[in-house]
Amino acid sequence: MHHYAESGLPYVWLADGYRLEPTAYGEALSVQDADGLHRAIARWVAESLPRLHGREVKFLRLELDHTQAELAGRLGVTEQTVSLWERQPGKPIPAAADRLLRLLVEAWLDHGQPLSQAMARVQGAAVHAPVVRQPFRRGRKSWRAAA
Repeated sequence: MHHYAESGLPYVWLADGYRLEPTAYGEALSVQDADGLHRAIARWVAESLPRLHGREVKFLRLELDHTQAELAGRLGVTEQTVSLWERQPGKPIPAAADRLLRLLVEAWLDHGQPLSQAMARVQGAAVHAPVVRQPFRRGRKSWRAAA
């Protein structure tokens, strides 16, 4: 398994779907379908973690291809607030912003999905235990969180 530190999330590990290749500067990581992996991680974060912290805000913001100002506008907070969250990676963000960010991610992942279904998945995240290590596997067609 490979700790996927490139995600910025300390608990993401790759069980397969990657190669470490030697280069003149050391080992380089090659990931099959990196965009698919990042979508799988984003879905898992939005649907599984009990609380979002600054590190998840930054990961999700980058996946949504938003600047701090753009995300702030969508969440109804200031750009400085988003910046502060991201600089405090282990501190949970306020519950309302947490839920709204999860909904933004669900809408991005599931174009056209009814909001009620996305909300049901987001609300279910609050019952999960804290995560120390979450492996991801490459299936035939896409990446998924491994059990």
